[in-house]
Amino acid sequence: MPSFDNGVAAMMAHSVAMDAISQNIANLRTPGYRRADTTFSTVLAGVDVGPYKAGGVKPEVRKLIDVQGPIESSTRPLDLAINGRGFFIYSSEPTGSGDIYYSRQASLFGANVDNESAVGSYLSAFEGLHLMAWEILPDGSLSGNTLASMVAIPATLNDPFPGRATTRASLSAVIPAAGATEAATDITYYDAAGNEQSMTLRWTNTGINAWDLDFLAADGSLIDGPEAVTFDGEGTISSPALLSPAGLFDIDLSNVTQRGSFFYRGLYTQDGLAAGEFIDYEISERGTVSGRFSSGAVSPLYQLGLANFFNPNGLLDQGNNLWVEGEKSGAAEYVSAAEMSSIVSGARELSNVDLGDAFTQLIVTQRAYSSAAQLVRTADEMSETVRDLKG
Repeated sequence: MPSFDNGVAAMMAHSVAMDAISQNIANLRTPGYRRADTTFSTVLAGVDVGPYKAGGVKPEVRKLIDVQGPIESSTRPLDLAINGRGFFIYSSEPTGSGDIYYSRQASLFGANVDNESAVGSYLSAFEGLHLMAWEILPDGSLSGNTLASMVAIPATLNDPFPGRATTRASLSAVIPAAGATEAATDITYYDAAGNEQSMTLRWTNTGINAWDLDFLAADGSLIDGPEAVTFDGEGTISSPALLSPAGLFDIDLSNVTQRGSFFYRGLYTQDGLAAGEFIDYEISERGTVSGRFSSGAVSPLYQLGLANFFNPNGLLDQGNNLWVEGEKSGAAEYVSAAEMSSIVSGARELSNVDLGDAFTQLIVTQRAYSSAAQLVRTADEMSETVRDLKG
């Protein structure tokens, strides 16, 4: 009779393995899917001293969550993949106060919310859940580094970008050392309302290696100046290298030189941004979510966080490629995406199923199942022999 038990147990165990293999093959191209792996262990039949007692076999199915799948390019900028460790963080509430889930999947769309705490649409890869991130404050710092300080990312920004006043600029230019006694160039900057303003820098020679610099408004009126600027014998500016016309912004002149007989305007940069309407998001490799605006401005708004676990394979499967903490996984550690992995925008991480390996397991499992069935048939024939002897 133990032979029957062993054979039936083996058939059931390999049937479970076949279920896992078929699930893997079915989800070969499911983004974020983690393959199921079946292991077998011997069942202890007893400890009595005497004749051998067969115990059978027991299957155990586990998900290989910590094995990364291949990353495939897509045509959607809001398809995100993690290249490395970690999981995207999702909450059932946009404030992060709801149930928390983890996933490697992030094909983002606008998930609608309509409850007492919030009404709107937020980025998510799952209905009823919201992708969580930290806000980036105006000074460039994050709103926090904990789960409690995370918020959902709105699917769109209704408020236009207000603009950002210019605080610092830099000018590269060549001032004539001989010939011309005056030179001028126009630059632009942004005021506190995000409006573009123009300014003329007028250079007037006052002696050897000496110039007066005036700052003029668009209508020609004087904003500030004259500022005395001097150069050394090699054409390098001596002083001052940093000016602040009427306190509007700082302009770095350290790349202005005095050479030749012609004026040449080089690169001019400034850190102000114009006001504009929201167009869409762009997400960097570091997980920075920036808004693109009609003015051409790109403003960092959110920082994606990732969850890391001591034992990712201990997470509890909730279906739909979602996971929650389990006793074996350990508590989540929340870090900025830039500290752990890289985010690939316009891409999806596919299943970590190896099709060749899956078909190999399929053949081995089918043969093992057939062998177990043969064991049952043989045991049945032996029992018939015993029955006939009794007769």
